[in-house]
Amino acid sequence: MKKKSYNYKTTMGCYISKKPKSTYPEIVVFDHKANYFKAFCSNHVHTTKYTFYSFPFKFMLEQLMRFSNIFFIVNTVFTCIPQISAVTPITYSVPLCIIMFAALFRELREDIRRYVEDIKADRAKYLISERGVEKEVKASYLLPGDVVLLKQGQRCPADLVPLHSDTIDPILVQTAEIDGEIAPKEIFIPRKLLEVQKDVLLQEHITMTCDVPNPNFGLFRAVLQYKEEKVGFDQTALMCQGSILRSGDIMCAVVYTGDFTKLALNHEKRRMRLSGTDRQMNSFVAVVFLVVLGISVFCSVMATVMFYRHQEDWYLDLGERSANLSVKEFFSYFTLSSYLIPIACAVCLEIAKTMQSLFMRWDSDFKVNTPEGEKGIVVRCTAMNDELGFVEYVLTDKTGTLTENEMKYVGCVLDGERFGESFEGMRPELEDRKNEMLHCMALCHNATVNDGKYKSPSPDEEALLDAAKKNGVEFIQRMQGGLRLKDPEEKFVTLLATFPFSSERARSSVLVKIGERIVLYSKGADHIMNGLCKIGQYCDVSVLATQGLRTLVMCKREVSEEEYDTWVKDWEKAQSTIEGREEVMKEVIKKMESEMEVIGCSGVEDKLQEGVIETLDMLVRGGIKVWVITGDKEETGIAVGKACKLLEGCELVHVNGKTATECDAMLDEASKKVGVVKTGLVITANAIDVCVEECKEKFKKVAMEADVVMCCRSMPLQKAKIAKHVRQITKKKCLAIGDGANDIPMINSASVGVGIYGKEGSQAARSADYSIYRFKHLAKLVMYHGRMSLYRNTSLIKLIFFKNAAFFLHLLWYAMICQFTSQRLYDDYMMALYNFIFTSIPPVFISFFDSDLSWDEISKHPEVNKELIREKRGNLLSYLGWFCYGTYQSIMYFVLMILFNANDVLVMDGRTTGMVGASAFVTTYTTLGVVATFATTVKRWNGLLIFGFIVSVTSFFFTYAFLASFTGATRENMSYFSLWQAMRMPSFYLNCVIAIIMAITPNVMRLFIQRYIKPSNYELVQIYSKLKKEKVEKVQNEQASGYSIMNNSSEN
Repeated sequence: MKKKSYNYKTTMGCYISKKPKSTYPEIVVFDHKANYFKAFCSNHVHTTKYTFYSFPFKFMLEQLMRFSNIFFIVNTVFTCIPQISAVTPITYSVPLCIIMFAALFRELREDIRRYVEDIKADRAKYLISERGVEKEVKASYLLPGDVVLLKQGQRCPADLVPLHSDTIDPILVQTAEIDGEIAPKEIFIPRKLLEVQKDVLLQEHITMTCDVPNPNFGLFRAVLQYKEEKVGFDQTALMCQGSILRSGDIMCAVVYTGDFTKLALNHEKRRMRLSGTDRQMNSFVAVVFLVVLGISVFCSVMATVMFYRHQEDWYLDLGERSANLSVKEFFSYFTLSSYLIPIACAVCLEIAKTMQSLFMRWDSDFKVNTPEGEKGIVVRCTAMNDELGFVEYVLTDKTGTLTENEMKYVGCVLDGERFGESFEGMRPELEDRKNEMLHCMALCHNATVNDGKYKSPSPDEEALLDAAKKNGVEFIQRMQGGLRLKDPEEKFVTLLATFPFSSERARSSVLVKIGERIVLYSKGADHIMNGLCKIGQYCDVSVLATQGLRTLVMCKREVSEEEYDTWVKDWEKAQSTIEGREEVMKEVIKKMESEMEVIGCSGVEDKLQEGVIETLDMLVRGGIKVWVITGDKEETGIAVGKACKLLEGCELVHVNGKTATECDAMLDEASKKVGVVKTGLVITANAIDVCVEECKEKFKKVAMEADVVMCCRSMPLQKAKIAKHVRQITKKKCLAIGDGANDIPMINSASVGVGIYGKEGSQAARSADYSIYRFKHLAKLVMYHGRMSLYRNTSLIKLIFFKNAAFFLHLLWYAMICQFTSQRLYDDYMMALYNFIFTSIPPVFISFFDSDLSWDEISKHPEVNKELIREKRGNLLSYLGWFCYGTYQSIMYFVLMILFNANDVLVMDGRTTGMVGASAFVTTYTTLGVVATFATTVKRWNGLLIFGFIVSVTSFFFTYAFLASFTGATRENMSYFSLWQAMRMPSFYLNCVIAIIMAITPNVMRLFIQRYIKPSNYELVQIYSKLKKEKVEKVQNEQASGYSIMNNSSEN
């Protein structure tokens, strides 16, 4: 073949769209020019969140989704209008700019990184073939119809289908970029295309008709036509963009490019999610905004009244201020009182959540050893940290989540008889049935052989293959068009058709030719398979299911040559259909999967994960309801529930009706038991749908009062519906946890999603808010990190609003004695620094390092979590309580300032200090009183907290001393020399001591009464831990003393 260089040209003439159209043009293979003018998408990669033009609009829209940000932006605009503002613009504009630029920098940094990766992907070089002439082009040049000569190790630049391979081995691709799975997957060239030589393909006029691009990786339909022949492609022949070729070089055709590839269509835009704390904060900000508005209206009205009352006082020169007085005073007081909504709160909260996520990542209890090294928890949504503390329901998958997903074949049932792993004691007349079962295990699967080990997306298949191998039927290799078996001699089994497993089908089948026999082997769930067998044939799996084993019914059907020849025509016709292919194929498959004979039933054991029993016990004792949602039948679910002790001591209540009447009767019976005795509700997914639609109130009562709920026979979409039902019916926060792709809908439908890296891949983990490696990690994630995040974040919000109320409400009280003339009591810089630095450091350190209980204490006494759920920490009333406490302190501080400055002659040399001295007094003891109040809220002191408080107080005195040392350091020059004057007065120190005592006394008294008269659970645990520690230390000291006495005696 000739090989020549190619000058890259962009395909700007192509139709570019983010959304696929309702039809997809016909593809002409090997003809780039013909496809260039069709409505195909260019192959440029777009994973960036913004474009050059959309960035300012999208960025601002996201920032304005928070009510507080809107308020701060509007208020900053007001401060920039000198005619109506009472403060300098810098006190609001600089902090706001810092916040916005920090967010802007973060967004730009992430998007620039994505853009660089997109450019690298666009510029990657590939060889394409145009009727035997090879050209080297950039990936962005490719269009549907281009034939790519993909080399081993290369990344698929678009969605491709294989046309030719030089070997009969399967094509292996690694899809780690798509689903995180390292194990290679097999791609198969259609059997009809395997018979066509490469030279024929290069000479023929070939067209392809494909589905409209869609994001479903499990759905692909295409028909290739050459001469009069049609070849159908499905998802087993699709090599998605991002896959890496691990086998030999192949020739493949491009079908989807750019924004129309499966990977691009699955690229989800990051959505902004607000946790419960964020929503409560928004509500609280709205309430405080109304307070600000009320203060502004009240003061502006009073300013107008005072203006007309003193209008005759010529020395006040009020004539110049008469115009629009009310409006000016309104905005002046609005800008002053807007400090009640702290701009620092949003910044501090984001910092706190980021730090809490780091603590989770650094937690050694989450670390596990994997083949890639030591791994820990992955936090994908820091906004949900405190949402974990609100969780009252845990919805968990069974297989791979509660269990190891490491399957072991333990036996089977043949003709009603139970046999072990090696078929001991089997009657001779069952030998043929045994061989058929072993062949079904060895042929009906989707596994490959890697380094002598079986690898399959389903661990059940690996266990069955190992069992077949031990009993003499060994699967050796999968090839294009068939499989190699050893039984006991090696033989090639032709694969005529494959009907893969799906959640809807709940079974998988293969049609094979073994010698002269054509046989259909099928395996699946008993409730499906028994309905496909001949009349009178039935397989009872209860003997295995009641032991908690996973069961699969195996069947077969002998097919004659004539029947196959007739059927295969319909099969090929169905495969070459685009519109309505699924329905047509279902009908064709249904014809083959009928009138089958029962072979037997296999039983596979899946052991519980380490720590599952302890974790579930801890969650239940902590007041969290557990719902186990599984696709297994009821007997298996109950057996597993008993094995993990969830159903221990429970009286089982079954709701499995198919009609509203049946479900209603069962719910009536169940309602007599729930709430009276410990009950376990066993319900099927279909029954839940009926109950929610027809018997909602009765189901709500039973579901909420049942101690444990087992949902059986649940499909993926049903799992999602169950999660939505729980949220809607209970109005509580629910957490969903799973490990497989079938759990993703449930994880996305819950309040918080947790994924487990498991044997079924990492799709669930990659889709979740938090990703862990073992189910036992869930207890610490929810009951410790969730608890601490909730406590710390709510404390942060309360304390920041409290400290602003304590300081800035002085301006209202001061206005009352200044005839509502919008005079200020502080310098602008002191207000801004108080808001951002002096009193923000302690709450931030509390949100980092304070804790009421250690994980060791919580794990021993999980009941403390019930108190957290019952009290609804962080509700609006608790925030308003602290705001009122700040109001009390502001009144108290202001009254003290009036009392101590009433005589106005305070300096020892007889000079007066005026408003400057009063400002120094109230600024100092307000700051110290607020910091002292912070100290009373600390649950447990440590070195880092002490350091934070020292930094806070030191920064205040250092900054105030600096401003007091230079004239003109602030706009009003109110701070100059004020601190030095105050410190020369003995009454200043007395004032500070009295102010601090009066500030902290109410909270100290409240805490004292609470701890010693009506202590909370966490306080009781603290006291118990302290007494236990003291007792242990006492015993150790006594033992050490006794040892010393004995040594002294022996020496004497």
